[in-house]
Amino acid sequence: RLVDNCISGFEKFCQEFEPTFLASEFGISSIHHGYAGTVDALAKVGGKHVVIDFKTGSGIYDEAGLQLASYVEALSFPLQEWLGFPLNEPFDTWEEMEAWVVRLDKTKPNTYEIRKVANGPQAFNAFLGALQLFKALGYPGISKTLRKDLRDNHGLTIEDSSIW
Repeated sequence: RLVDNCISGFEKFCQEFEPTFLASEFGISSIHHGYAGTVDALAKVGGKHVVIDFKTGSGIYDEAGLQLASYVEALSFPLQEWLGFPLNEPFDTWEEMEAWVVRLDKTKPNTYEIRKVANGPQAFNAFLGALQLFKALGYPGISKTLRKDLRDNHGLTIEDSSIW
């Protein structure tokens, strides 16, 4: 029943917004800033490119906006090239893209909630601050296996150092 509710919520979202899904479940990374992640979906909705993160928890948390802002920023250069904008000219990623969290309700059929990142540049700056704190604390919770995967598959090196 929980899965059925999520599926019906997804179907209702698709009926109401008519997204054209361009890609799903793909990795992104920023070598410059030192992070990586997995985008749930990139879609075209009403003429805009939208990075979508699907959630099934009990709510949408503010941190999701920071996560999505980091995805949009990491997609900036590939998107600029993909859309055919000259690479040597200014490109405003947030004019071309939006970032949405779509929460699919597990407890109610045909139910979803959308929260859009309203100020992408501000959210990305907050993400960078959180990333710096995470690095300063020595990457708590990052296992040796994940560190190896990030290094080998994403070119990101996580050092065993902290402020302590």
